[in-house]
Amino acid sequence: MFHVLLALPVLAVFGAAAAMVLAAMLTLWGAAFGAELLLGLFCRKRRWLLWLPVLFGVLGFFLMLLARVYPLELPFLLVLWGGYGVCLLAGWGVSLLVRRLYRWIRR
Repeated sequence: MFHVLLALPVLAVFGAAAAMVLAAMLTLWGAAFGAELLLGLFCRKRRWLLWLPVLFGVLGFFLMLLARVYPLELPFLLVLWGGYGVCLLAGWGVSLLVRRLYRWIRR
């Protein structure tokens, strides 16, 4: 029982670190969704602006690969930037759906 009590502070520290990483991931994903949603809704004339969050994601992925961040393994990087891409697609899809719904109601 004593060795279990010695491990509890270590587990608490790892849990807090995992919560901070998860919060950073969710913030990045939320920013990707929001940016793509807003750009999709408000940039009708300049459609090339939709590619800015995508280019940011590609640049971030390649910079993390080139930096060789050793505590972060490749599966984590793939999950992080794959989730970023999914959020971009979701933001684009929601903006397309809202725009089509607005046009349909306006008729």
